[in-house]
Amino acid sequence: MRDFDTLHREVKIDYKTLKSWRLVAQKWRLSKGTTYRIAHNIEPKTLEIRLLLDLPLPEARVIAIAGIVPNGTQTIGALRCICGDWFIPNHPRRRKCFICSPYRKGGKHHVSHSANPPQ
Repeated sequence: MRDFDTLHREVKIDYKTLKSWRLVAQKWRLSKGTTYRIAHNIEPKTLEIRLLLDLPLPEARVIAIAGIVPNGTQTIGALRCICGDWFIPNHPRRRKCFICSPYRKGGKHHVSHSANPPQ
């Protein structure tokens, strides 16, 4: 398993000797764009390319939470509306989902700009 810094240096050395991204890409069995990005210190993200180049696969960290995440939501702070659906509030005082209590633009003092156009 090689690290990305080693691959980055090898691709740059190949470009200095071959003087063509097409030839470097053929050597590594990659596209010219991917080879160029590797030479400019951008790691490939797709698993196929990482496996081809013998780079380490990405890792994920799982963090345990102290709470229940309801189905259909992605946060602990989800609330259940009076209709029974879960929703994520956008304000601490919101107690109903956006279907039961839709977002209203403006409020009491909202002035319509199309009613009295400026002259």
